[in-house]
Amino acid sequence: MHFYRSILHHKQFRYLGAFYIHSIIMLFSVAIFQIFNGIYIYQIFVDTGFKMHQALAFCSLIFSLMYLVQALSVPVALWLIAKKGLRFSVFWGNGCLILFYIFLFLAKFDPIFLILASILGGLNLGLYWTAHHAYFVELTDDKKQGEEISINNALAAVVAIGAPAFGGLVIAYFGYEILFLI
Repeated sequence: MHFYRSILHHKQFRYLGAFYIHSIIMLFSVAIFQIFNGIYIYQIFVDTGFKMHQALAFCSLIFSLMYLVQALSVPVALWLIAKKGLRFSVFWGNGCLILFYIFLFLAKFDPIFLILASILGGLNLGLYWTAHHAYFVELTDDKKQGEEISINNALAAVVAIGAPAFGGLVIAYFGYEILFLI
């Protein structure tokens, strides 16, 4: 009887477990390509005829734009969360992530897509991760919050080690294009 009422059957734990699984899948899908984004963008600028130092400067500007958009979208995300809820913000954040990868793929045909990709990437960072962290705080028990944060960070660390290695192997054997499909 004691096992039946244990933490494994607690409703909050089931939601937290699902949250951890979702976090692992999301982090893995982002991390397999994230470390190689800079190289991919740099390669696009070099292939379009920019000199190496110019390509590096433009690559830095693309990332700067993405993080500027993230900073500007966090207040919007908080407003959306207050008005429409966490799911709404997560939904649009995931939509921006999908469009980010589509435009990043299309950027090899026209570098203007890099600007659109960086805007969508920034929106994803602001919309999705703000809601993600707010939901995590909502799910966790105040007395065990430190433990639950540690579990979440440990899982993220494992994913952060394995996913780029997987992404590197896929790029080495099949090229960048296949990584967009994964």
